[in-house]
Amino acid sequence: VLQIEFSSSMETVGEVVGSVTVEVVKVGENERPVGVVLSTLNGTAFAPGDFTAQEQLLLTFNASDASLSIAIAIARDGLVEAAEEAFGAVLSVPEGEGGVALGTLREATVTITDSDFVTVGFSVGSESVNVSEGVGVLNVMVGVLSGRLARGVSLGIEAVGSNNGATAGSDFSIISPMIVLDSSTPQALASVAITDDLLVEGREGFSLTLSTTDQSVVVARNSSVLAVEIDDNDPVRVAFALQPYRVEETGGSVLVQASFLGQLERPLQVSMETQDETALAGSDYTPVSVSLVFVPNSTLLLEASVAILDDDIGEGFETFAVQVLLPSNDRHYYLVTDLLLAEATVEIADNEDVVIEFVDTQYQVVEGSNFVDLLISKGGRTQQDFLVTVVLIDGEAIGGLDFSPFPQSESGQVFLTALLPSNASQARFGVVIRDDSIVEQPESFSAHLQLHPATQGAVLGTRTQATVSILDNDVLDVTFSPLNVSVLENSSQVVFTVSRDRDAVLSPDARVRVHFQTIPATASDPADFTGVSETLTFTNNVFDIEVSVPIVDDSTLESAETFEAVLSLPPGGSSARLLENSSLVTILDNDELSIVGFSSTNYTVGESQGEIVLEVLKLTGESERDVSLLVTSMDSTATMPEDYIITQSRVVLPSRSNRVSLPLFRVIDDSLLEALESFVVELGIPDEEKGSVLLGEQSNTTVFIQDNDSVNVTFALEQYVVPEGNGSVYVAVERVGGAEVTVGVVVSTLAGSATANLDFANASQVLLFPPSVEPRVQMLIEVEIIDDGVYEQQPEDFFLQLSLPADPRGEEGRVEQEVGVVELIPLSRTTILIQDNDAIEFALVEVDPVVESVGSVSVCVVRTEGMLGDAVTFLLSTRELIGEALGGGVDFHQLFGIQLTFEPGDTERCVSVFIVDDARAESPAESFEVTLEVEPPDVGGVSVTRDTVRVTIFDDDSGALVSIEQARYEVYEDAGAVSVCVNMSGSGSQTVAINLSTSDSNFTNVLFVPTSAVLILGGGGEDDASYQCVSIPILDNQVGLEGERSFAVSLALVAGAATFVRPESVVTVLDDDEVLVWFEQEHYSASEGSGLARVCVLKDRNTSHPLLTTLVPFQLSPPTAIAGVDFAVNPVSVSLPPSFPTACAGLVLVDNKVGLEGGERTFGVGFGQLPVGSAVAMAAPLQHSNTTVSILDDDIVLVEFTESDYVVNERDGAVAVCVQKSLVTAQSFSVRLLVTEDTAEAGVDFISPLTLDVLLTASSTSPACAEITIIHDSDQLETDELFQVEFVLPNRSGILAGLVSTATITITPDVIPIYVNDTVMGDPLFTVPLRLENGSSGALCYEIHGRADTVFSLISDHCTLVNGLYRSYRDLMVITVIAVRALTNGGQCLTVKVSLEDACIPSVSANGTTVSTQFFSIGGVSVRKLQNKVRISVPNCGNQNLVMWVTCHSEMVEFLVTRGLNLSPTSHGLIGQFWNVHVMAVPLIPEGPTTSYYLEEDLYVVTVHSMTGSPRAFVAEKYPRSWRKRKETCFYAGSSQGGSVTEVMQPNDPVIEGSYRDYIVSELFASYFLYSQFNETVCAF
Repeated sequence: VLQIEFSSSMETVGEVVGSVTVEVVKVGENERPVGVVLSTLNGTAFAPGDFTAQEQLLLTFNASDASLSIAIAIARDGLVEAAEEAFGAVLSVPEGEGGVALGTLREATVTITDSDFVTVGFSVGSESVNVSEGVGVLNVMVGVLSGRLARGVSLGIEAVGSNNGATAGSDFSIISPMIVLDSSTPQALASVAITDDLLVEGREGFSLTLSTTDQSVVVARNSSVLAVEIDDNDPVRVAFALQPYRVEETGGSVLVQASFLGQLERPLQVSMETQDETALAGSDYTPVSVSLVFVPNSTLLLEASVAILDDDIGEGFETFAVQVLLPSNDRHYYLVTDLLLAEATVEIADNEDVVIEFVDTQYQVVEGSNFVDLLISKGGRTQQDFLVTVVLIDGEAIGGLDFSPFPQSESGQVFLTALLPSNASQARFGVVIRDDSIVEQPESFSAHLQLHPATQGAVLGTRTQATVSILDNDVLDVTFSPLNVSVLENSSQVVFTVSRDRDAVLSPDARVRVHFQTIPATASDPADFTGVSETLTFTNNVFDIEVSVPIVDDSTLESAETFEAVLSLPPGGSSARLLENSSLVTILDNDELSIVGFSSTNYTVGESQGEIVLEVLKLTGESERDVSLLVTSMDSTATMPEDYIITQSRVVLPSRSNRVSLPLFRVIDDSLLEALESFVVELGIPDEEKGSVLLGEQSNTTVFIQDNDSVNVTFALEQYVVPEGNGSVYVAVERVGGAEVTVGVVVSTLAGSATANLDFANASQVLLFPPSVEPRVQMLIEVEIIDDGVYEQQPEDFFLQLSLPADPRGEEGRVEQEVGVVELIPLSRTTILIQDNDAIEFALVEVDPVVESVGSVSVCVVRTEGMLGDAVTFLLSTRELIGEALGGGVDFHQLFGIQLTFEPGDTERCVSVFIVDDARAESPAESFEVTLEVEPPDVGGVSVTRDTVRVTIFDDDSGALVSIEQARYEVYEDAGAVSVCVNMSGSGSQTVAINLSTSDSNFTNVLFVPTSAVLILGGGGEDDASYQCVSIPILDNQVGLEGERSFAVSLALVAGAATFVRPESVVTVLDDDEVLVWFEQEHYSASEGSGLARVCVLKDRNTSHPLLTTLVPFQLSPPTAIAGVDFAVNPVSVSLPPSFPTACAGLVLVDNKVGLEGGERTFGVGFGQLPVGSAVAMAAPLQHSNTTVSILDDDIVLVEFTESDYVVNERDGAVAVCVQKSLVTAQSFSVRLLVTEDTAEAGVDFISPLTLDVLLTASSTSPACAEITIIHDSDQLETDELFQVEFVLPNRSGILAGLVSTATITITPDVIPIYVNDTVMGDPLFTVPLRLENGSSGALCYEIHGRADTVFSLISDHCTLVNGLYRSYRDLMVITVIAVRALTNGGQCLTVKVSLEDACIPSVSANGTTVSTQFFSIGGVSVRKLQNKVRISVPNCGNQNLVMWVTCHSEMVEFLVTRGLNLSPTSHGLIGQFWNVHVMAVPLIPEGPTTSYYLEEDLYVVTVHSMTGSPRAFVAEKYPRSWRKRKETCFYAGSSQGGSVTEVMQPNDPVIEGSYRDYIVSELFASYFLYSQFNETVCAF
């Protein structure tokens, strides 16, 4: 029989070889092929993981084969497993194979030796870790770094102290010296207990070393050792023995000692150093900086001596600091946030006294100076501030009446504190001087100096008392009458009445004196009158004093003679202000002269009266014929023809009649609300009546026109509807009816169902309608609507109420109605209806799974969004789920429409659902649902974001239930850690291993320390551990406004069997870092004109996002700044950046353009709403939770003459010189005029005191005038004469002189001029630049007389035309309207109109649209208004721009061309075509009679070459004073400017000499003119 078997029963192969060869041998011979079957069998090695299985592999032996080899593949699995694994190989004979038998080695074993290994190490990501001494346990992760485990391996953990001094047993100990890793646990925690002692030891270290004896385990070199640093949590505390140390300046030195508090493990080196405060090193003490060492159990007290320097400076108490500091390189090892460990203050008591006293003992101040500064000095140098007390004691001046602060005690004394800063040798103590309106004698009060109780190191000097004398600044207005009176020679006397202001208040001891004196003129003293010179005295009960001047009735036949009665101030000054200071008395010879005048000095008429009837009287004399008189008017506040027109210019007194009443004027009844207006009517004597008629005392009278108009102020709508979220509502208030005065109303809010400052901003503001002739003017006011975020079902309302204002501060001219009737009809109240836009959201709260035995579960509804203002009702029901928990008491008790009502303020309402514990094993978890619906369903604004929740019931009768104790944990950031607990129920004695770990998030190692812990729960009996907790460290970053931040904690099953009820939980960390906010400064100031006051806010720490708050301005009590008048009350938002401590915002200031408002006006600013729900608070009281803002008045009042040059003919009798101010002011003030002689002499050519006072009233910018008498001397040979008037402004801030600070008055003689063109002297001049023959520039100025109510062409060519409207003013024709038509560069046509009626505000029309504007510019055409001037520039057909100026005065406009007139022959300008002809100006060669009246060096011959006739030549004076805005010299050909013009050649130019009809045009913008034509074809108007 043939035998087949294995050659060996055992084969060994390494896993890395890849295969093993098994040999099968044959014993015996065979003639035919025979076969055996080989199969492999699993042993400890398994196919296919360890080897490739062979199943029924047929091996065929041929006759020649003695053996066969079979290769079996060995797998390299990479697993660390048992050292050897084996599998078997077995032979069998196939069925039907005869003659073959198996030998004894029919089975063989193959052993595989394992060659895999794993790398292990510490899994912390670094070679070292830091841990706080108070952590308790340090858990370090150890795990497989590479490779895989199929079996368990053991690792050893050893801890060794390092050179840094951590000691095993004292500072740390190993809890788990051995850990095991396997396939299911490739990582494990190595735990080390950290000892928390009380020793100050700094940072200590030790190392953990990982080792193993397992040959298949390799410990990674860079992960085998972990360095652990223990941060000491015991603070380093050092304290000084004294606080503070006190030493006399002469004490020599001070010894300071510092002790270490607590236990010290090793020596601690520190430094002790001095630090300057008010005491300075080197001057007050010798600086110290020494290194010292605290030694444990030995030296715990350190000391240093500091030398004190004795100087000669008076400085009071001074301090410096002594500090104990930790070296900067040791900060790393100790628990310190600052290198400063302790600090003590050393106080040095000074030994020098400082002398404090007044600088002066006598002060003198004028009552209107606002305040007086009392100077207090301190002798010697000091390094500290001193406080003194100033006691003010009444004298003749009384506190509260004449100065303030005023005494509060009956003794008439007040004690006030003043500060003397260390860095100043003097300090000012200001006392406010009150400006009353009482005329009084000088008064005084005294100030007494005392040392404040808190002041040390100072003594009083000798000057401890000062006297302040207050000089009165009030003036008493004094007038006298009659003025310019004529008396008959036989009148015996003329009586003058000198009167004082009856409304003025004089103190009982006041004496106001004026001097009365007569001055002869053509009448002589004593031949014609008896001169009088006496001083008159007014007291508080003397109002009028009569002075009689005797008239001498001689028998000499003579012409009228004059003398002057003059009032003046006596030597030494006086409180009197002379409103009239002279009167001309004409003594008429005893013949039959008629003296005429008006019957009254004034008349008052109603605006609707129509005709104005005035009565003219013949005062003396009988006439056998009619007497004719001229009647003229002079505008004052009433103007012609707007307010009145003249109907008769002559009055005839019939013979033998002494009076006549005639309708001389007619009142224009307009519809404008106006102030009381007036104009002056004057009588004049025609040439034919001169010598027989004289004007009496009342030759002029004033007519007052009483307005009869009213305006209505009303709300435009009865009701406004506004959504709550709009932020504000604009309400229209209308003034119905035109008004020439400002109309003011107060708009106030009234609460209705809406609540002030919760639903709307409560406010009261003054609304000022500016003067306007428009019949209907509308203004908008904005009312803030507060979006309260509160859900309200019904709209809420409040009201706006109109009322007439009262002056909020009592200042003159602020808000008071100026005049007229203002009616608040038809709507004095309007309703604001606020529609709520707030929505409110509710939701069912997710219900955590519950255990069956819990008994009940709470189902809660929460308000998730919005605030609740009205109640909301819900219905709550339960609902079974198919195949789940059953109601009806089986698994739970059902709810059917349980009513749940939320009241305002409720945020959560809950209902309990009872759970049935059936004590039987069933499905692990069953569920039911709870539903929520609003009742009734159609309530608007209410939404439910989660209306269904599922409740899951876990059965605790069938196995272990594991749950995190709470679904949500809340912990404050500074708590340090949160404890998360796990409990297990229903387990009996079963043990379960659970892993609790934190989930990775953006907050890892920022908010919390990642944690993973294995908990062994259960076990039963006394050792039962079914409830365990894990502490998770929480990190505090000291950043505010972070709100709630969360991370997740989850459970995982490690070993055993259990059902998780709550496998996850959320830990919410609440930010407890409070952010303090405060104002950067306690007080701010800003100029009124800046528009904004910059206020800054600070916060004390970084925040996670911008901190948004609001700044709320408010009015102080008593108010100095008025809300809505001086500042806007709207809150202003400010956002503080996260990492920047400050931010600023601008508060809106209102610039009222009122000057002289006085001192600072102050309002308060506070914080509005802080961020809701965040830890934000206003700062501690020592910081600024409120601030104040002072508004500084920066309005400059410019005062100037209305004219720089006045021209008056000596026959006019007087000239009115006027000044005006640029702004309305809070107070009236006076301007003093100074008169200076030039070629005109005082007393010869004019009569005026050297000083004149004019009063500029607060509420008006109208001119105020002083009249200067001109003497008519009838000298036929004199030429023009000049004198100047300048003004002196009051000494107070805010008033400056304007451009025209000097006025020149030219007196022209009453003679027939040689030649004055053909115009009337005094007409407005139009200046035309001319092209001279020699190429130089120059100008020739001509006049045009004009005609009343007629339009004349001034400029015309095919691109530009200028027309002027003339009006009659006194004897002159003046221009009142300028009209311009022009083409733009783009060919567009437009018009510009400047009119006195429109206050000279330009009106521009283009494309059918008209606008009134201060500035306009398009296509090369620009119009700009600058104060009382308007500049107009037009392209003039693409040539050089034509630039024109219109200067507006009270009665006329000046029109001036400065450059750009066209030179084409078809152009026209003013009179004739003067700019496109040659003009030659050469100095005059003195010869012949033409030089009779001129200074030769100032004269030129000006030759004009006319296009229509022979050349003309004039002798003209070169006028040195150019008009404003002009630079080139102008040769004036008008007598009123440069002297009379002498014509050299004849004949006259017909254009100049002829009539003006060729220059008259039909209307203001008429284009046709005789000499040129505006190009109408390029545009259509």
